[in-house]
Amino acid sequence: MQFIRKNYKIIITFLIVLILTELAVSCYLIEKFHETYLSKTEALIVALDRAGLRESDVRDTEIEFKHRDGRAWYEVEFEQAAPPCLDYTYSIDAETGEILFSQTEQ
Repeated sequence: MQFIRKNYKIIITFLIVLILTELAVSCYLIEKFHETYLSKTEALIVALDRAGLRESDVRDTEIEFKHRDGRAWYEVEFEQAAPPCLDYTYSIDAETGEILFSQTEQ
């Protein structure tokens, strides 16, 4: 019985340490992400500026953060609310704000 209680203490201690470590790493990554990359709002502003539109001029806005092979970018899509109702798609570098790709469709 003593052996089982001792193992429970070890397991519980291990789980607590694991949870605290995960929290610390998560906080670090969130802080690093926040300082390193543009926000979704900033990415939208870059796309709207390129399109020559304001936020009130568009609808169906979708912003998705993506990353691969050490690169990070935002996929920004929206539709012009008033005619000619064009669909806009932009890929924006999450670090620099540079437009990597743009497409406008009817």
